[in-house]
Amino acid sequence: MLLLSDGSVTRHLAVLYGARKTEVEVRWQGEDDGVGRAAPNDVKMIKGDRIIRREVFLRPSALDGDGRGVDEDGGGATPPAVYASSWWSETEMKKFMPERESSMWANLRTQHVELYREIRMVYCGHSAELEEVFQAKGPFWGRHYIFWNGGEPITIVYEVFNPSLVDVLGPLEA
Repeated sequence: MLLLSDGSVTRHLAVLYGARKTEVEVRWQGEDDGVGRAAPNDVKMIKGDRIIRREVFLRPSALDGDGRGVDEDGGGATPPAVYASSWWSETEMKKFMPERESSMWANLRTQHVELYREIRMVYCGHSAELEEVFQAKGPFWGRHYIFWNGGEPITIVYEVFNPSLVDVLGPLEA
């Protein structure tokens, strides 16, 4: 459902978890120098001198005093439901993402931006780093897509889903 949906992942998570909203933890944001994390080939479609990469964790849950999700027994932060990276031209990021700490969906919705989401690829793979972050064993399902506005790509988004979402969605067998 989440892999192929063209709706907002942050909104889907809030509904699935019965949360007030989906919390965004910005892990990193800055100029993408092309070193380190692999990017989908579609990032080459983004026009501009400076490409900005933003990495976030999405975590729908109750909130503690510092705004980070806490687990139900009041212990540490709950594992994120989604890891996401997005690539923007610096100009488009300033235009469409003025509230850095808010989700992409919240930023775009408040501006009434008309978008077309083109899902480009679905992935299934392993990541030791995500196993630690998600506190779950892989393989992990992910996808990347392009947001188009006015016939131009404004961002490329890559998302990986925590396998624990099955606890919310229910078992696979009927």
